[in-house]
Amino acid sequence: MNTESKNNIELEFSPAATFSDPILIKMTLPDGSKQVIGHVLQDWENEDAPVLYVSIGENGEEICPPTDDWTAVEQAFARYARQYVERQHEARQDKAASRVNEISGVREQKGRNKTIGISK
Repeated sequence: MNTESKNNIELEFSPAATFSDPILIKMTLPDGSKQVIGHVLQDWENEDAPVLYVSIGENGEEICPPTDDWTAVEQAFARYARQYVERQHEARQDKAASRVNEISGVREQKGRNKTIGISK
């Protein structure tokens, strides 16, 4: 297990049990839990390099082009982890903004009902 920390984002690269198993990439969340954010497949049948690493994100997207350079994989996942954190933050902000709009709508409706009920 290889652990790397960049910009306060800790990544864990779990070793593959066999050559055909993926290397899981986990990110430590602020609450201490670990979230799998992607995996790396190893292509041992390439003629140009001894092994090619294929980096895949959580939604199945390719994070970087296949490479034989492990440091490029680590850098790509560090960048992906920062984007992952930003996406989570944006999703929380969108949810909070939506909730504020819902509450404002309810308050507005209550205000209208009071005005209608009070006016003569």
